[in-house]
Amino acid sequence: MKLLLISDRFPPSIGGLQAAGEELAMRFARLGCQVSVATMTPMAKSCADYEVFVLDSKDFRQNALRLSKELQPDVIVLNGLQLRMQYPIPVTKVPCPVIYRSHGIGTNFHFFWEYPPFFGVGAWLGNIARAIRNAWIGRRLTREVFLDDKVGFFQNFDVLLSRLVHPRNVSFIPNAFDSVAQSGDNSFRKKYNITPDNLLILNVANYCDRKGQVDAIKMIRKNPNIDAQFVFIGSEKNETYQKASVLAKSDSRICLFAGIPREDVVDAINAADIAFLFSRQEQQPIFLSEAMSCGKPWISTNVGSVSKMKGGIVLRHRNARCFVQAVRELEMPEKRAKLGSEGNVFWNTHYSPDVVYCQWQKLLDSVISEKKIPGHR
Repeated sequence: MKLLLISDRFPPSIGGLQAAGEELAMRFARLGCQVSVATMTPMAKSCADYEVFVLDSKDFRQNALRLSKELQPDVIVLNGLQLRMQYPIPVTKVPCPVIYRSHGIGTNFHFFWEYPPFFGVGAWLGNIARAIRNAWIGRRLTREVFLDDKVGFFQNFDVLLSRLVHPRNVSFIPNAFDSVAQSGDNSFRKKYNITPDNLLILNVANYCDRKGQVDAIKMIRKNPNIDAQFVFIGSEKNETYQKASVLAKSDSRICLFAGIPREDVVDAINAADIAFLFSRQEQQPIFLSEAMSCGKPWISTNVGSVSKMKGGIVLRHRNARCFVQAVRELEMPEKRAKLGSEGNVFWNTHYSPDVVYCQWQKLLDSVISEKKIPGHR
């Protein structure tokens, strides 16, 4: 099966969408597909699993269409929101089935509430309009594949609309990444001078306002009675990292790292007692999936698909009182072990690559057998 993955962003560009695109390309190849990747990310390179075509961003949609006609794939997979909004591929001109891999549209109103003007209502309504447009365009696709079937007006509104407008085209398959290898050593603590005996609460996420590191550090500083080491790891030293660093200087419990090797991030997850996210907006947090894969309990705000996950505590409200209460609960080793085990079982049955890409294989086979071309009914 010849498969063309069109992903406007792709590694070495940094982000969850890019990582998911790379994982799709690699896993589709392991399913036996001949995979080509079209992207506008400079420096993206081919490998043994797939061939990469870097297209000019000035006319990305037409370049992608031209490439699809040259390669003549059996199926096209669009990865990410921008391909539907900013660079809409004219799918009705493509002579093969088209699957759209959605990573969601942010309609969580609490995320926008804190922003001007008018408490972010304008930005929120803009995303609602995008969700409506998204659902209308989705009628022409062979399939829309969402991360989660949780729906509502303030969360995953795009999923709700798509299920109403074209329910037969909608499927649900989560992201999947390899498990984090479990180890019992303290190499991360030793290498980065982390107190060996304190409870280690770990946050791994790109430094940005949406991920909430600055808010989390402010909250930690206001609660000096929490006897734990808080470690934040991100990909780069950007503006959010600088703000967080200034705040963290006066509190010895808080450590910030950026751009450390992947093997050290894996060691950090293994060394952690609790995984922690304080995000305002997420779909399916990669970090929590990694934590569950090696049996680590977690604490997270109620974003994206988090409320359906097992093995952790979902904060009822995004505030210090709920967070402190959750930490107190997980100070007990027995509770951590119990939740960690539940999370690991959930990962193995829902998020492991073997489970997830079995679903993808069935979807690809179904789409090919149907031979449904976008725009044709």
